[in-house]
Amino acid sequence: MNKKLKIILNIIINSYANINPFIIGITGAMGVGKSTFTNHLTTYLQKYLPEDVIISSINTDSFLYDNNTLNKHNLMKKKGFPESFNQKLFYDFLINLKKNENNSYKLPVYSQLIKDIDQNQISIIKKSNIYILEGINLFFPYNNIVPIDLLNMSILLKMNQKDIKKQCIKRFNNALYNHKNNPSDYFDLLKLKNKKAIATYRNSLWNDINKPFYDLYIKPNIKNVTNVLNIQHQTNGNSSTYLFNNII
Repeated sequence: MNKKLKIILNIIINSYANINPFIIGITGAMGVGKSTFTNHLTTYLQKYLPEDVIISSINTDSFLYDNNTLNKHNLMKKKGFPESFNQKLFYDFLINLKKNENNSYKLPVYSQLIKDIDQNQISIIKKSNIYILEGINLFFPYNNIVPIDLLNMSILLKMNQKDIKKQCIKRFNNALYNHKNNPSDYFDLLKLKNKKAIATYRNSLWNDINKPFYDLYIKPNIKNVTNVLNIQHQTNGNSSTYLFNNII
């Protein structure tokens, strides 16, 4: 087991009962494995904590504006950046979590299939002992308050830029393959059947979105998180899964 990860897990297990609710934030660059890490962390805690401990994980993509709103304000190319998130909604939600007064919370649902807020779904988050918030907007301020400063623990998954680029390309290629029979959704490039256009778009994701995002919001904030976990790129398999090998 990764020694740093073991320390983090022990802190959670030994602290959650004294802080209710215990709110954890998982963040990092696009493509480093935040969602997979969150899933493994949730599974681990459910296995080793008492059965009556309620754990809820929340993907903060739910706080993105829907694509219609982004298109209306010419923000589709800034999707993932601060202006594409409803940070007031996220901030209010986080404050309500900390107050611990509500029995449940209703949230929008972001669909990875359509790459948009699913207008036909609502997520119900019940009152929990531990909340795990996963996403890239934990560093985005609202009224000069940065959400990550309101958490009980923050974990940044850190990977060098060369490996982040590899992960982003791998993620894009996997998404293209998974959507090959459904070209009418977000991956409209499939309609073109133009390998050059697809390659150009894939490279632009790194050059115009992921790298600038890393330079502006990840790199300067590494010092502000309570825990940094170094992630190694895995040619076969998921990098976050590798961290949890042999412990779940």
